[in-house]
Amino acid sequence: MVDKEKLKMMIDLAEYEEKHGKKNYIINSYFQFDYVERHMLGGFVAYTLCFLLVFALIVFYKFDEISSQTNILVILEMFKPYLTYYAIGLLVYELIIVIVYSLRYSHGKREVRIQSNKLKKLNKKYYAE
Repeated sequence: MVDKEKLKMMIDLAEYEEKHGKKNYIINSYFQFDYVERHMLGGFVAYTLCFLLVFALIVFYKFDEISSQTNILVILEMFKPYLTYYAIGLLVYELIIVIVYSLRYSHGKREVRIQSNKLKKLNKKYYAE
């Protein structure tokens, strides 16, 4: 006869493995600092590329104003606020990345630990019979 509790545990474990298992086991293969740092680097690259695209649009929009200036220092002074916006935006974005991926890491680690404990419990039940 089939033990209903063991069957329910096996179904729960199979559902977890199918839905979240691969993602959480990848998380489990990193230290938290490395996992968060990896996503921070990706966020830095993505944010910088997006900023450069927006900056290029701003340059095209102000092209008449830029081309009328003869002094390079005046042109650089025109774009100084955008550098400040970039730095502040990057800082905020990276802070959000640290918070989000730290929470994801801790949640993934907790899920792996719970599933591991369920497997141990199931294993004990299997060998107890």
